[in-house]
Amino acid sequence: MNIINLAKHVINYCLDIDRPISNLQLQKILYFVEGEFYQAQGYWLTEAKFYAWKFGPVNKEVYSEYCVYGGGCIYERTTDVIDEHIKSIIDPIINKYAQMTASSLVEKSHRKGGAWYKVYDGNNNTEIERIYIQNEFKPN
Repeated sequence: MNIINLAKHVINYCLDIDRPISNLQLQKILYFVEGEFYQAQGYWLTEAKFYAWKFGPVNKEVYSEYCVYGGGCIYERTTDVIDEHIKSIIDPIINKYAQMTASSLVEKSHRKGGAWYKVYDGNNNTEIERIYIQNEFKPN
Protein backbone atom coordinates (compact mmCIF):
# COMPACT_ATOMS: atom_id res chain seq x y z
CA MET A 1 0.00 0.00 0.00
CA ASN A 2 1.11 3.53 -0.73
CA ILE A 3 1.70 5.67 2.40
CA ILE A 4 -0.05 8.67 0.83
CA ASN A 5 -3.20 6.59 0.29
CA LEU A 6 -3.02 5.48 3.92
CA ALA A 7 -2.61 9.10 5.01
CA LYS A 8 -5.66 10.11 2.97
CA HIS A 9 -7.69 7.39 4.65
CA VAL A 10 -6.55 8.47 8.11
CA ILE A 11 -7.51 12.08 7.36
CA ASN A 12 -10.90 11.07 5.94
CA TYR A 13 -11.59 8.79 8.90
CA CYS A 14 -10.72 11.53 11.39
CA LEU A 15 -12.98 13.98 9.57
CA ASP A 16 -15.77 11.37 9.61
CA ILE A 17 -15.55 11.09 13.40
CA ASP A 18 -15.29 14.88 13.79
CA ARG A 19 -11.67 14.71 15.04
CA PRO A 20 -9.68 16.62 12.39
CA ILE A 21 -5.95 16.20 12.81
CA SER A 22 -2.78 18.17 12.11
CA ASN A 23 0.19 16.95 10.10
CA LEU A 24 1.97 16.22 13.38
CA GLN A 25 -0.92 14.04 14.58
CA LEU A 26 -1.15 12.38 11.17
CA GLN A 27 2.52 11.42 11.35
CA LYS A 28 2.15 9.78 14.74
CA ILE A 29 -1.09 8.00 13.83
CA LEU A 30 0.51 6.60 10.67
CA TYR A 31 3.44 5.34 12.72
CA PHE A 32 1.21 3.69 15.30
CA VAL A 33 -1.03 2.17 12.62
CA GLU A 34 2.01 0.72 10.88
CA GLY A 35 3.42 -0.73 14.12
CA GLU A 36 0.15 -2.15 15.42
CA PHE A 37 -0.78 -3.53 12.01
CA TYR A 38 2.55 -5.36 11.82
CA GLN A 39 2.14 -6.70 15.33
CA ALA A 40 -1.35 -8.02 14.55
CA GLN A 41 -0.85 -9.24 10.98
CA GLY A 42 2.84 -10.15 10.78
CA TYR A 43 3.52 -8.02 7.74
CA TRP A 44 3.94 -4.32 6.98
CA LEU A 45 1.02 -2.31 5.70
CA THR A 46 3.31 -0.05 3.63
CA GLU A 47 6.91 0.10 2.47
CA ALA A 48 7.21 3.57 3.98
CA LYS A 49 10.21 4.73 5.94
CA PHE A 50 9.94 6.71 9.14
CA TYR A 51 12.59 9.08 10.40
CA ALA A 52 13.32 10.24 13.96
CA TRP A 53 12.51 13.93 14.04
CA LYS A 54 12.35 16.14 17.12
CA PHE A 55 8.64 15.57 17.69
CA GLY A 56 8.65 11.86 16.88
CA PRO A 57 8.52 9.55 13.87
CA VAL A 58 7.90 11.21 10.50
CA ASN A 59 7.39 9.92 6.99
CA LYS A 60 8.99 12.54 4.74
CA GLU A 61 6.68 11.91 1.78
CA VAL A 62 3.55 12.49 3.87
CA TYR A 63 5.16 15.43 5.64
CA SER A 64 5.89 17.10 2.30
CA GLU A 65 2.33 16.48 1.11
CA TYR A 66 0.68 18.08 4.15
CA CYS A 67 3.22 20.59 5.51
CA VAL A 68 1.27 23.39 3.83
CA TYR A 69 -1.20 23.12 6.72
CA GLY A 70 1.47 24.06 9.25
CA GLY A 71 0.20 23.26 12.74
CA GLY A 72 -3.44 23.56 11.68
CA CYS A 73 -5.90 20.78 11.07
CA ILE A 74 -6.19 19.12 7.68
CA TYR A 75 -9.71 19.42 6.27
CA GLU A 76 -8.91 18.09 2.81
CA ARG A 77 -11.23 15.16 2.11
CA THR A 78 -10.03 12.94 -0.75
CA THR A 79 -11.02 9.76 -2.54
CA ASP A 80 -10.43 6.74 -0.31
CA VAL A 81 -8.87 3.74 -2.04
CA ILE A 82 -8.22 1.51 0.97
CA ASP A 83 -9.57 -2.04 0.82
CA GLU A 84 -12.53 -2.68 3.14
CA HIS A 85 -10.76 -5.60 4.85
CA ILE A 86 -7.74 -3.41 5.63
CA LYS A 87 -10.07 -0.68 6.89
CA SER A 88 -11.65 -3.15 9.30
CA ILE A 89 -8.21 -3.76 10.81
CA ILE A 90 -6.83 -0.22 10.87
CA ASP A 91 -9.92 1.88 11.66
CA PRO A 92 -10.01 0.84 15.34
CA ILE A 93 -6.31 1.74 15.60
CA ILE A 94 -6.89 5.11 13.94
CA ASN A 95 -9.87 5.74 16.22
CA LYS A 96 -7.82 5.02 19.34
CA TYR A 97 -5.07 7.47 18.42
CA ALA A 98 -7.39 10.11 16.94
CA GLN A 99 -8.75 10.59 20.47
CA MET A 100 -5.32 11.68 21.72
CA THR A 101 -3.94 15.21 21.67
CA ALA A 102 -0.89 16.06 19.60
CA SER A 103 1.24 16.37 22.74
CA SER A 104 0.05 12.97 24.01
CA LEU A 105 0.93 11.37 20.68
CA VAL A 106 4.38 12.94 20.76
CA GLU A 107 4.89 11.77 24.34
CA LYS A 108 3.82 8.23 23.41
CA SER A 109 6.14 8.19 20.39
CA HIS A 110 9.02 9.31 22.65
CA ARG A 111 8.49 6.45 25.09
CA LYS A 112 11.71 5.35 26.75
CA GLY A 113 12.89 2.17 25.06
CA GLY A 114 10.76 2.80 21.96
CA ALA A 115 12.12 2.94 18.42
CA TRP A 116 12.29 6.75 18.24
CA TYR A 117 14.01 6.91 21.62
CA LYS A 118 16.67 4.44 20.49
CA VAL A 119 17.66 6.31 17.35
CA TYR A 120 16.91 10.02 17.80
CA ASP A 121 20.13 11.99 17.54
CA GLY A 122 18.85 15.46 16.59
CA ASN A 123 19.33 14.72 12.89
CA ASN A 124 16.09 14.51 10.88
CA ASN A 125 17.74 12.11 8.45
CA THR A 126 18.06 9.21 10.90
CA GLU A 127 15.84 6.39 9.70
CA ILE A 128 14.01 4.32 12.29
CA GLU A 129 14.87 0.81 11.22
CA ARG A 130 11.97 -1.62 10.96
CA ILE A 131 13.49 -4.00 13.50
CA TYR A 132 13.18 -1.26 16.13
CA ILE A 133 9.55 -0.66 15.17
CA GLN A 134 8.85 -4.41 15.33
CA ASN A 135 10.35 -4.59 18.80
CA GLU A 136 8.44 -1.54 20.00
CA PHE A 137 5.11 -3.10 19.10
CA LYS A 138 5.78 -6.64 20.31
CA PRO A 139 3.12 -7.78 22.77
CA ASN A 140 4.27 -7.68 26.38
